[in-house]
Amino acid sequence: MSARNDAGFTLIEVVAALAVVGLVLAAALGTAAADARASRRAVDVTEASALAEDLLLRTPFLRWDSLTAFGSQGEGRFPAPMERFRWSVETARVSGEPELVEATVVVEWEDGVYAASTRFGPPPAAHTGAGP
Repeated sequence: MSARNDAGFTLIEVVAALAVVGLVLAAALGTAAADARASRRAVDVTEASALAEDLLLRTPFLRWDSLTAFGSQGEGRFPAPMERFRWSVETARVSGEPELVEATVVVEWEDGVYAASTRFGPPPAAHTGAGP
């Protein structure tokens, strides 16, 4: 019998090891890409919600008579650096509650939509300083 040197790897062992490493790397890259997409989505939703809340906070400062007589709606785009977001606002009286107005804000971007709404009543009567 002849002596055989078994110190190296066979071609099949090397190919199998490379296949396993390739599969592990592909799975890791897929997970990293999914994490990056989820992070981007979270940033988009956070920015959209902040923009929507800002618009909702401004709505009660519009003229009450214009909000209640006809309802109000508007739309547009936010200025830079948020120009990728579009907005629309709609206000209307609440059915069955004549003293309430509901404002709904929708913020849209390429990959999503965020909506928020609130209800508010008429502003308090101005105090004239006259006695009761």
